[in-house]
Amino acid sequence: MRARTRAKSRLRAKLSYYYGFLLSLAFLLSGFLVYSRVESIVYSTIDANLDSTSELIKRIVQVSIDNNRGQVKKDLIVADHFLGNALAIDPSTVFAVDYLNTITEERGTIMVPALLVGNRRVTLDSTLVDQIARETGGVVSMFQATDVGLLSVSTTLKDRDGSRRTGELIPNGAPLDKLVRRDGTWLGRDYFDQDWYFTAFKLLRIDGNIVGALYVALEQTDLDSLREDILSIKVGNRGMAYIVDTLSTVVVHPTRQGENLYNHAHVQELIFQKDGRITYFETDKDTGIRREYVSYFKFVPEMNWIVVVGSSMDDFFGGLNAIRWTLVVVFLATLLATLLTSLLIGHRISEPIVVIARKFKEIAEGEADLSKRLYIQSNDEIEELAVYFNRFLDKLKTLKEIEKREIETNLTDAQMTALQAQINPHFLYNTLETIRFMIALGDSRSATMLQLLADLFRVSIGKGERYVTIQQEIHHVRLYVSIQELRYPERFSVSWEMDDAVLRLYTVKFLLQPIIENSIHHGFETVETGGKIRVSGSIVDGILSIVVEDNGSGIPHDRLRHLRAQLHGEEKGQSIGLLNVHERLRLHFGEPFGISVESEEGRGTMTRMDLPVLVKEPSSSWIRSEADRLVV
Repeated sequence: MRARTRAKSRLRAKLSYYYGFLLSLAFLLSGFLVYSRVESIVYSTIDANLDSTSELIKRIVQVSIDNNRGQVKKDLIVADHFLGNALAIDPSTVFAVDYLNTITEERGTIMVPALLVGNRRVTLDSTLVDQIARETGGVVSMFQATDVGLLSVSTTLKDRDGSRRTGELIPNGAPLDKLVRRDGTWLGRDYFDQDWYFTAFKLLRIDGNIVGALYVALEQTDLDSLREDILSIKVGNRGMAYIVDTLSTVVVHPTRQGENLYNHAHVQELIFQKDGRITYFETDKDTGIRREYVSYFKFVPEMNWIVVVGSSMDDFFGGLNAIRWTLVVVFLATLLATLLTSLLIGHRISEPIVVIARKFKEIAEGEADLSKRLYIQSNDEIEELAVYFNRFLDKLKTLKEIEKREIETNLTDAQMTALQAQINPHFLYNTLETIRFMIALGDSRSATMLQLLADLFRVSIGKGERYVTIQQEIHHVRLYVSIQELRYPERFSVSWEMDDAVLRLYTVKFLLQPIIENSIHHGFETVETGGKIRVSGSIVDGILSIVVEDNGSGIPHDRLRHLRAQLHGEEKGQSIGLLNVHERLRLHFGEPFGISVESEEGRGTMTRMDLPVLVKEPSSSWIRSEADRLVV
């Protein structure tokens, strides 16, 4: 008796300690989960804000580019207005022009007559192009047609020593020469003076003859305006937005404009990735503290720029540290209160809990053996709990046995019905009768039909597998269709629209043939020619849908209503083929899957099968595990 009392005391003490420990653990986990959730929200907010900010800046750059792309067309119109129609060639004045072939890089000298606009000479005189450039704000050049190609005779482009870049020759037959001569006006894009430009050419003619070309160019973006827009965007308290090119040179930055940052490892990484998110550590030059940073970056292919938006983690997590210490204080206070409370509650735990724990352990270790029972005599709620628990086990065991028997029975019946539906004696008789007539008439197609029939039965029997790929299922149906096409030539045709990804998926065997058979025998029963069947498959919202459509006679409204009621289990079935397929789908895959039918009398029928997306052959006949599925 004393030993039992001591055991109870130890149990009460242990329960008190365990209860205190579990409550403390619960509070600790709750605090941890709260903190983790807050941290997760902060991270998500950071990611969303930085990502959206970098995308915004990328759009600002692209809008700037798009604006200038349209502006260069306007500049060409302005430049053309300066020229007017007063073009002339003065053969009495000839100039020797040194040229550089832009394709072969060969140099030489060529004699060209003077090109005039009004009474103003433009050959080796840049007065006119300078005037146009002041109006457009871009680069302007005049090209003169020669025997060897288009030759730049005046331009606003200058070398470092200040000399004009005249003499650039676009040789006859070069790609650019062909484009300009073909279109008359050509818009393009070029890189010079360490920047990208939008360019435009327009041919100049006198009496229909090409005498030269007008050229204008405009920087892809207004860098000063762009810098002002980007630097005005705030990122946290200490963050920033900046732009580097793919050579690590800073294009836009609050303090490091023009510097090369290739020696920074994180810059090398973001240039390599071009688009994405990185975190990295750097030592603060002012404080010497090593800090963690996060950056989002977007690639602007038109400029070979990378937009970077980021800041230090401390910039975002300063408030989170205060939450962490608050949770620590609350946890310690709660721990003390919990230990005191557990000592008061522990002594109220009575002996039946030992019996309950032992019986639950027996059931758990016996792998849910439903024949075991819980027996307690305590004249209180715990004894009632044991009685209810035993009743629950009895009902659960009965339901399990009933469900198991029902599933096995339905599965066996469905499989037998499926096999009987596929090897249809009527179909076999008609096919053999057709072959007999063909042989009697000396029709060579009899051998083909006999071979198709043998192949059909070989595929139908297979190796006893329950699941096949969509491709194997279609192969079986193609054999069936080929036999029917020989029996009813020109009555119908079948088209297939299946993606390769769909063909590799798995499904239950013998699904398509009954649906195709319905279209042939019922849809085209009164049709001699022109029948069409289209079979398509696609994956939408994680469900594989296979649709069979025909242009046959359709289903009368009343019959269609009864058919749908049969598919929903509201009436007994008469359409054995469709109901068999529908019930097998429901049996194997559950409620969301099955067959639906749409039809209009005189206009055809559409039958749709909804199937799970199975990327591998299921290991069991009753699919429940998401591991066997892949939602695409």
